Amino acid sequence: MPRTKITWVLLARYLSLYYSDMLLESLKDYVVSKSGLSPCSLCTEATPHNMRTRLLLCKCKACKTVAPDARCPWKGMVQTCTLSNVVSISEASQHISPFHPPRQARLTEEMKAFARAMCTYSHKPMSIYNGIIRRFQVSEAAMTKLATVQCFVQHYRCARIGGRDFLDDVEA
Repeated sequence: MPRTKITWVLLARYLSLYYSDMLLESLKDYVVSKSGLSPCSLCTEATPHNMRTRLLLCKCKACKTVAPDARCPWKGMVQTCTLSNVVSISEASQHISPFHPPRQARLTEEMKAFARAMCTYSHKPMSIYNGIIRRFQVSEAAMTKLATVQCFVQHYRCARIGGRDFLDDVEA
């Protein structure tokens, strides 16, 4: 069976990372299904370099409620130049449901940077959570869950700071 060609509709081209994040936040919930590198076709740099292409699939609860057995046909594509950090965003098809449910609260890049800075000073996740609420003047109802901050802090400590206890180090 031959594959049908996907017709991509360009939403935005040559966006900075900041504005592309804002545009992606305005979309319905999605999940990255594929991500890969390919030769860059976005910018005009003479040096050969790559761009990252991420394919997005809909995971919106409203679309799942309307058609529980069918997959939403909406697809998104985000292409990011690794050299100049220019972003192009496209989409294909429409969502099953036009209803746009409210998104769960997420940590913004500024909040993540603040949490990273507090991690370097060995603050506990609850202290970081309260610091984010005070610093960014977010109500607790609008703030992401404490478990999200705990997972972020734990991952950052293990991956970047070396917060793992290895058995040989503990016994010594």
